[in-house]
Amino acid sequence: MMTTVGEIMLPSNDQYKSLEKLPEPEERQFNLVLDLDQTLIHTIRTTDYDVVRFHCTSKNLLIHFVHESTDPTKNDTHFLVFYRPGVFKFLEKMARLFTIYIYTNAVSSYADKIISTIHQSLGEVVIKKYYYRKQNSSYLQKHLKNITSFTDDTIIIDDRLDVWMEDVTNVIKIIEFLGPDGPSPYLEDMELYYLIPIITEMREIAISKSVPLASLISYAYDKYIMAHVEEILLDEDDYFPTICKPEAVDFLKLGVISSSFE
Repeated sequence: MMTTVGEIMLPSNDQYKSLEKLPEPEERQFNLVLDLDQTLIHTIRTTDYDVVRFHCTSKNLLIHFVHESTDPTKNDTHFLVFYRPGVFKFLEKMARLFTIYIYTNAVSSYADKIISTIHQSLGEVVIKKYYYRKQNSSYLQKHLKNITSFTDDTIIIDDRLDVWMEDVTNVIKIIEFLGPDGPSPYLEDMELYYLIPIITEMREIAISKSVPLASLISYAYDKYIMAHVEEILLDEDDYFPTICKPEAVDFLKLGVISSSFE
């Protein structure tokens, strides 16, 4: 059973048992857990220096670093890291409202360089703590219990659902960011800009209606989908025949409709 407040569907006590256990408003801590690769950034890894020269002056290049080869017969490996449009604005605004964590399946030697550069670019530290994959580990599942024991006021932004099988109801799945490797002009990517007002509103509703932040994930998806529908309707002939429903097209685009969580 759902309760309707305006146009917002709120969970009943039966559906969300932890409603009774919410801390007092002034004691609530709202957490935002962010993936790194394909969510905030995209990295091209190459040993081809022509590729490096081609991308080295790209507008959204965040950092370029090199892993020197110990084999004299092999070229060094270059890492060209591109930031997603809107990432700095997104982090600045979210840091005022949430405790921000990075949870990545990258190893620390790689992720540390990127997070440090993001903080240098912002001029402040906005990410409280980072969680990495252990060196040489093939285990890719992520768990919110590694961050907090109270997950009701925690939401996750990730381009993958399959790595969050225990906490999938806390995830807002963002369209993957592939930078220059993507099929469309990556400088036109709007995903983080879409999410800023959505996540801000989620927090406001969670406080004003005294409901868990994570209980509003479906509401967030509705808003996220509509942002894409509105964009597509501006130029619908370039996206799909007029007989198609925008809702269906966008759910498939976002990967929300998927039996395999991929």
